[in-house]
Amino acid sequence: MPRFDLSGLAPEPLALRIRPLPDECFDSWIGRVATSHEMTRAELFRHLDIEPRLAHFDLARGRFGLNISDSWAFEHMLNQLAWAVQTDPSKIENTFIARDADLLLPRLLRRYICARCWLEALAAERPFTIARAWILRISWRCRVHALSLSLLGVFEDGVMPHVSRKWLESSIARAERLKAAVPARPAMIARNEEIIHTLERGWRVMKRSQHKNYHARFARNSYHFSTQRIAMLALAHSDRQKSVRRFEKLVSLHGAQMAQLLPISLDPAKIPLRHRLPRAAANRHLPAESDLFALLSAYAHVRKEQASRGT
Repeated sequence: MPRFDLSGLAPEPLALRIRPLPDECFDSWIGRVATSHEMTRAELFRHLDIEPRLAHFDLARGRFGLNISDSWAFEHMLNQLAWAVQTDPSKIENTFIARDADLLLPRLLRRYICARCWLEALAAERPFTIARAWILRISWRCRVHALSLSLLGVFEDGVMPHVSRKWLESSIARAERLKAAVPARPAMIARNEEIIHTLERGWRVMKRSQHKNYHARFARNSYHFSTQRIAMLALAHSDRQKSVRRFEKLVSLHGAQMAQLLPISLDPAKIPLRHRLPRAAANRHLPAESDLFALLSAYAHVRKEQASRGT
């Protein structure tokens, strides 16, 4: 593909009018725009006369994630991007989730996708996109296909990793196995879907008391600390919640309580070899006690970071 050399040119609508698709999150859309023109996000913003600093901000929450001092720069960015792809600014506004940061997955973990959605997109020659719902901590399954989400590889410089048909098919097979092994309770799924709908639409009030309880337990969950996030959320929505409840209790402990509970070091570099996760256990698709020390390592890093900040 030829590189679009836009250096030194006055801002003008982009050569490729790539508009946001319904329910697509901002990072997914802006990544497609930049990649299609073989630019980084920062290069794209500079060409469009957008404040370059914004390219390095987490913009998934739109203006809700910025300081008031950046309001004008954000509005300018919104209008410039809409003009560049010849669409209404409201279409770009719809890619944001105007919520607290701790309701969303950490930025580097917003890589969960529905493999069946992507396989259908591949067959129809549609672009691969990441839905807004999939970047929420509470989200673990596709509402269209009722299959658990799959984790992509790490994005390099914001560029989505290559995804093959073979990988998508194997990911679908794993999701099907998980669905068969851990059937979800319909009532729990209904609550999950309603809360996601509420978060996406920006509503502030839960309609039913049981949904308030669900939101309090799950919306800011810490399952992403575990390598088995999706399987743990599947278990939490099934009748097999014992191990998940133990996880929740564990991550709620403070450092001193943890040290009393477990006779091992919380220094990430000092977990004894006998407690480290065997290679075979690491490949299991369901969480088990073998994931405990992987969790402890993540927990230790979090506690160390909190201590360094005095929190």
